[in-house]
Amino acid sequence: MPPETAAWVARTPYRELVGSLNYIAVATRPDIAYAAGHLASFLGCYRPEDWTAAIRVLGYLKGTRALFLVLGGTNPLTLVGYSIQVRGFVVGLQNFGQAQRRHTGYCMQDFFVHMGSPRKI
Repeated sequence: MPPETAAWVARTPYRELVGSLNYIAVATRPDIAYAAGHLASFLGCYRPEDWTAAIRVLGYLKGTRALFLVLGGTNPLTLVGYSIQVRGFVVGLQNFGQAQRRHTGYCMQDFFVHMGSPRKI
């Protein structure tokens, strides 16, 4: 690293800025989480370009400080979920009539999530 860059690194609070951006991303602004994580990957050896990118994130925060999410509204919030456990024969071309297996998953309103692989009972 050239001596002038090393002197710049010594007097620039890059680590503190990125730590503050990470805190902001976790606490109140998840929209900057990717940028803060990417900037954190250069903590070991950062350059003036990385400092400029961090300052641009601060500019984004300043420009969007009046924007926010509104939760609630006129419709009541309801969470609808189901848990499912299916037991039975696995039916397929290669495994018709094989041992009984159990599939577990859950459904939250419009999507189904399969949990794990089939297990023998």
